[in-house]
Amino acid sequence: MRASQRVQELLGPADPIQGTSFPSPREAAHEIIERTDHSSVQLGLTAGGDVRPSLVRRPRLAVVVAVAIVVAAAAVTVPAWMLGDRTTGPAPNDSLGAAAGAELEVLTPVAYQQPDSPPAAGPMLMDLADRISDAPYDNAGGTYSYHRRKSWGARQALGPGGHVMSIAEEVETWSDSSGNGMTRTQQLMPEFPTEESRQYWEGVLEPGSRTPGAPVTSTGLVGPDQPITEDPSELARKLKAGAGAGAGAGATVKAVNDIYSLYLVPRSVRSQILRILADTPGLHWRGEVVDRAGRTGVAVTADDTEHNVQHLLIFDPVNGELLAHELVKLTEPRQVQVYNLILSYGRTAEAG
Repeated sequence: MRASQRVQELLGPADPIQGTSFPSPREAAHEIIERTDHSSVQLGLTAGGDVRPSLVRRPRLAVVVAVAIVVAAAAVTVPAWMLGDRTTGPAPNDSLGAAAGAELEVLTPVAYQQPDSPPAAGPMLMDLADRISDAPYDNAGGTYSYHRRKSWGARQALGPGGHVMSIAEEVETWSDSSGNGMTRTQQLMPEFPTEESRQYWEGVLEPGSRTPGAPVTSTGLVGPDQPITEDPSELARKLKAGAGAGAGAGATVKAVNDIYSLYLVPRSVRSQILRILADTPGLHWRGEVVDRAGRTGVAVTADDTEHNVQHLLIFDPVNGELLAHELVKLTEPRQVQVYNLILSYGRTAEAG
């Protein structure tokens, strides 16, 4: 059996869940199956080797898949607040897909130009808002809005000792003005937050292929059915920002990631988003950084002490597009929890 197939059996399908509460990190496997939880995607790994996924925001479903792995009883809990948009459908065939024979990757946090005592981000974000230029899609024609994203952290398996495994996924989306179109999704190989986790799961998974899974294509409603608002007050509301919002900088940062994952954001709105962020308390300027696709950008962070994570946004320093959003464990040792790379934006005449 291919390694990618075994990984898919272990992790099961993802579910696009958002805006729910942060659950207890561990439960017995039978408790996960016996209840309907509306806060996370969970996967129970039992001492007998059963994998029991419980999918949320759908009718209760228990699926038992037998595998020849013996691990201590544990449950995988993926908090919904960590997730950006998870539109399903497969991805492209290029160098970002894992090549045959590739090593399983350990993720390291993005290095900040200003790691210590960073200044408030407001003045630098205002300056960026004043000087951004057109993006390639700003003056382009085409029926479909196109996004290509790579993400990690939406589905996690937790082994004994807290050893985390999650697979990366690439998604291409073509969406017309009514939100209809096509997605193409490809599951890539697992990535790990620590070397210890990588070593544990490498010993558990069958050796062999390092190739990604086969792309899967689906059609239907894949995007928003309304254009993005250009009204400043309505945009601030969507970003959970401004007086009386009370959601905190972390919620605003996540909302920015969600908007860029769904829309081709025009230049005027990109500038407004930067201004809204500039007025949001709790954002810190991290200077020039390099994202996971090797692109140079400028970064801001927001600390969420309640969930012990730090949100990171990376922007293109020329046109203000969002390049990446990440969550990193706030306390030492710092570990990547979730990442979302927006690799391409554009317009096309046809889907696919």
